This record gives sequence, structure tokens and C-alpha cells, in this order.
Amino acid sequence: MKKEFIFFLLLILCSSCYGELDLDNYKTTPKAVLNAPILADSTINASISRTWFFSEDNPDVMIKNAQVNLYLNNIPQGQMSWRNVGNKGMYYSKVIPKGGDIIKIVAQTELGEVWAEDTIPFSKVKIDDIKITKKNIGSTNSSTVTDPSGIHVIEKSSAIEISYQITFQDIPNQANFYFIRIEDYQSSIADIGVLYYDSEPVFIHENSGIDGILNKNISSPGGRTFTDELFKGKPYTLIIKEKASASDYEYGEKLNRKISLYTLSRTYYNYLTSIQRLQEEQLSQNLAELGLAEPSPVFSNVNGGSGILSASQRDFQIINLRTIIPIDSK
Repeated sequence: MKKEFIFFLLLILCSSCYGELDLDNYKTTPKAVLNAPILADSTINASISRTWFFSEDNPDVMIKNAQVNLYLNNIPQGQMSWRNVGNKGMYYSKVIPKGGDIIKIVAQTELGEVWAEDTIPFSKVKIDDIKITKKNIGSTNSSTVTDPSGIHVIEKSSAIEISYQITFQDIPNQANFYFIRIEDYQSSIADIGVLYYDSEPVFIHENSGIDGILNKNISSPGGRTFTDELFKGKPYTLIIKEKASASDYEYGEKLNRKISLYTLSRTYYNYLTSIQRLQEEQLSQNLAELGLAEPSPVFSNVNGGSGILSASQRDFQIINLRTIIPIDSK
């Protein structure tokens, strides 16, 4: 009887800890979102949307009836026009900005006015040289499996490490902000391997500034930001490594890689670095993931709403890994 009473008491106590949770009570007023990544020597596009609550089922968040005005160096360039792009759409202009131009976008929306501006970096930093080398890492192992026809040996090939050495000249007498990206480009079959940045001092320095951790793998499929703090005004060679199973490189006549070096505005650098930091926090076991701390905020320069208007210049080269990994390489 005593045990039954204790069990009954526990049920009462536990039931008092729970109640109906009305998610609508946590909804906030939607606000407009302006996103416009501006690239020198390219037409200008902007996305205008609204924030949405996670409980909404496939919401249509695009704002298609906004009045979006473009300014170049504070001179009005007229309204940007809406056009459908896939299922989303965006606003566009035929204006093509150059280095040093100030871009401002002002949007009148059903949720109020939002605006932002940024300056395109004056000069584009060019990639002067790219060297690639390859080495086999690990050893070739084998294992056996048995099926009705007998014993078959399955070979597990070693991995390959490709080292990219990317040389460029930093612009002297100013603070410079960069983003480096290596991606698969029109290869027949294989995708790019895992990219590692932890052998490069500028990324180690950048990463320690973000989370205070030096001894960790630094990887990112989309690329990484860095500054010229360690090589101000001098030529510099970045070293980035790609690793994958050797079998991943056996197929396809071409194994093209596109290496892009972006010269960023400070605004764009702050935004991409905040995204980078947020992604790394989500991948690591930290207090924010446990709900004990606020996650890092994403940088925004939009007034009256959220999002980003950011500017950059880009240089790129395309290389074929078949120059160091022949198609019959094992």
C-alpha cells in the first residue's frame, strides 16, 4: 500500500510538470529580409522575403510586390524588377558595378522599409599561381567475405591527399579580407574530397580567434574566410589539402577543380565568418547545442529588418587533377 501511494504521488508530481504548449504564444512579428550579394562586374540581384516561424508548413516567404530602389554611389538607378527564378524569384537590375562603387538598396515592403549599403573592394586580388601535388596516405588493407560461391577478397585502397598551393599578392597599406573556395567543376563522376585547412597558419590563426581552440581539424566544404593579418602587403601562398579514398579518383576523364579567391568587403567578411562560426558550433558538442547558451548571432547590416547586402571581387582558375592523378592510376 505504501508503494502504491508513492507511485500515485509521483504521477501527480510528474503530471504537474507538463502542460499544453501553445507555440503560437512564441511567434514574433514577421520582418522583412533583404539579401543581396554584390559581385563586381556582374548584374545586381536581390532577394526580398520575410522571416517565418518554424511551425509553418512550407510557407511562401518571398515578397514579390516590393518597391526596390537601387543607388550607385548615392545616385538613383531606378527600381529593380521582379523575375521568377525557379520557385523563388528575385529582384534584378542591369546595372554592373565596378570596384570602389557604393551600392545601396532600399525596399518598401508590406512589412515596412528595409535598406542596406556596402562598398565593393577597390581592387581584385588575382591568383598568381597554383601548384598541386599528390601523395598516398595510409596503407592498402584487405578483408574477406564468404558467399555461396566461395571466399572473395575485397581490396580497400589507400587514401590520397592532394595539396593545393595557391599564391597571390596582398594589397599593401590597407586591411584586406578574403574568402577561398575549392569546388568540383564539371567532373564526369567523382565529387570533391574532404577539404582540410588545419595545416595553414592563416586558418589556424582565424580559428583560434573564433573559438580559442588551436588543436582541431579545420574543414569546411564551402570555403573559409581569412585576413591578411599575418602577411600584410606581401605575396602569400595558401596551403589547403583535399583527402579522399584513392578509388574516388579512378573514374572520369576530367577531375576539374575551380579555385576562387574572393576579395571581400569588411561587411561580407563579418557575415561569412559569423555563418562559419555558427556551422562549427552546430557540429561541435558545446553549451549552445545543449540549450545552455545562446548560439552565435549571424551578422547583418540591414536596417529595419534582417539579412545582408555584401560586396566582393573574385578571381578564379580551373585546374585538372588528371595532371597528377592519371586515369589509370591505382
